[in-house]
Amino acid sequence: MAQLNGRLDKVVPMDVYTVEKNQITARVDALEAAREKDADKVTNTRRWMLGTVLTVIIALLPYLTAMVKGAGA
Repeated sequence: MAQLNGRLDKVVPMDVYTVEKNQITARVDALEAAREKDADKVTNTRRWMLGTVLTVIIALLPYLTAMVKGAGA
């Protein structure tokens, strides 16, 4: 392993590796931030859909109940 590192140091300067590592780290951080933002967006959409569906059902429940009672009379 030491021989391999010695050869790599001769071929490519260590600064190149440092810059490349920093770029990769920045990209990973950006992707993680985007992933968290997407997860929040999906969660908010689910909450909105659930709230909308429940609101409609609760709003129509008295009407449906009256229809059923009226039909049974």
